[in-house]
Amino acid sequence: MRKLLGVASLVGMALAGVAGTPAVGQKPGYTFEVKLDVVPRKAGTENRPRGSTLKGRFVAGQPLGQEPPVITAGRVLLPRGIAYNGDKYPRCSKVTLQNDADECPKRSIMGAGSGNAYADTVITTPKLVFYNGGANWMYAYTTYFNPAFVQEPVPIQVKRLSGRRWSYEIEFGVPYNLQVIAGVPITPSDVPFSVGGKAYARDYLATNAGCPKRGFRPYVVSLDYRFYPDGATGTSVDRGRLACR
Repeated sequence: MRKLLGVASLVGMALAGVAGTPAVGQKPGYTFEVKLDVVPRKAGTENRPRGSTLKGRFVAGQPLGQEPPVITAGRVLLPRGIAYNGDKYPRCSKVTLQNDADECPKRSIMGAGSGNAYADTVITTPKLVFYNGGANWMYAYTTYFNPAFVQEPVPIQVKRLSGRRWSYEIEFGVPYNLQVIAGVPITPSDVPFSVGGKAYARDYLATNAGCPKRGFRPYVVSLDYRFYPDGATGTSVDRGRLACR
C-alpha cells in the first residue's frame, strides 16, 4: 500500500480548511483538503477593484485499506467580491495548446503549479501552466514526464453566477490520458498552484466588494473520482474560507 509521506505535517502547516468528506453511498475513506488564499488580503471595492493572486494547495488523504482513486472532474464555487476578467487579456485556444503551446501568446500565461502525484508506487511530478482562454475559459496545460511523457490542456470553464452568495462556478474535467498514463492510474497527492497577479495582467483576478465584517468569504471545492480496478466512483466536498481585511 502506498503511503502519503508527510501529509500530516503538510496539513498542519499549510491547510486550515475542513477535510473533504465523501458523499453518501460511495466508498468511504477518500478525503482531500484545499487551502485557497487571495493575495493581497486587503479587498478592493466596486469603484476601485484590487488586482489579486489566487494561491492554492491541494493535499489528498490516504483511503483506508485501498489504493487512492484518480480524479476525474472538479467544481469550485467562489464567493461574491471576486471578479474574473479573462476577456481583457490575450488568450490561447485548446487547439493551439494541443498543437504547440509555444504558439500561445506569452502574455496569455496567468499562473503555474507543480507538485507530487503517485503513479503506482512511484512519485511523479506534474507541471501546470495556466493559460487565459477568454471570458469563460482557462486551461491548465499539464505535463507528466513519467511513467510516460504526456502533455494535455485541462479545460476549466468559468461560469458567472447571478445569486447573492457565489460569483463564479469553475468546472473542469480531467482528460483520460491524464488519469491513466501508460496503463498506470495517476493520483495527485500534493499540488500547490497560483493564478493571477501578473504584471501584464494585474486584474485578471480582482476583488471588488470590500471585506465582510466577519473577515472572510466562503468557498466550496468538490471532486469526482474513480477507483481502479473496480471502477467505483464518488464525490468528496471541502469547504473553506478566504481571509480578507
